[in-house]
Amino acid sequence: MKPAIQAGELRHRIALEAALPEAFDTVGGRDVTLKKRIDTWAAVELTGAQPHEDDGQRVTVITLDVTLRYRSDLTRDFKLIWRDQIYLIDSIAPVDTKCQWLRLSCHAEI
Repeated sequence: MKPAIQAGELRHRIALEAALPEAFDTVGGRDVTLKKRIDTWAAVELTGAQPHEDDGQRVTVITLDVTLRYRSDLTRDFKLIWRDQIYLIDSIAPVDTKCQWLRLSCHAEI
């Protein structure tokens, strides 16, 4: 039986970051910073690019499917960074019944 993904397909370096709890800065505002949590290899597939208007500005929504080795600590609160672009994670699903791989559906507005 062929595995869902071959290790050689994991050729893209990605980072997954989680937001730290909010803290107040020196002038009373809220300061949210990202803390890098995971650097890993993944298979990245561009699944779409849809232009639309948002408040009169033309933006493009890029969607990706990202496959990586299974991690139990990964949640939708993480952000994915690939090629200097930050993507929001829409869903996380196991690829196989053995829980060896995860597929993330992600999007970014550019």
